[in-house]
Amino acid sequence: SIPDFGNSVLKRVKSLVESWYHIRKSKALILRLAALTVLEFLFSAAMFYVAVASFSKSASFVSLFLPTCLSDYSFIFRFTPGSFGVYEGAVIYSLSILGMTVNQGLAAVSILRIFSLSEILVLGPISFYLLNHLLLFGEKQGRIKTEKGKTATPAVSE
Repeated sequence: SIPDFGNSVLKRVKSLVESWYHIRKSKALILRLAALTVLEFLFSAAMFYVAVASFSKSASFVSLFLPTCLSDYSFIFRFTPGSFGVYEGAVIYSLSILGMTVNQGLAAVSILRIFSLSEILVLGPISFYLLNHLLLFGEKQGRIKTEKGKTATPAVSE
């Protein structure tokens, strides 16, 4: 068991470590997360395919796995909000390996950014509604069961 800390930063670290141990114990959760990660990767590759196909550059779906990987990893290096510039550089570089010009890479990046913005505008309100609905009406009685079997009232006010 992890000792109890008085410092708020240490409490957050303790919460992070406890959550990690909880995730590691749940094989079903790990499988679901892995499946969602693969699904997200395939969706990103499909977005790249549509973006490249929009200016009639023939590229196979599998060949676009490289730009997908590099663009996903570009979000690790967040020097600016939204990884603006780093993301574009990673996409342009990876598409240039596939034989596309810088202008075609910029066009693909623009299309991908529009896709991303569209996802946020469409799925954002839906997620907000669903999450608030689940928090407010947790167990059909406005209560949510905790891990130890107790019930707790959500902190969200109506």
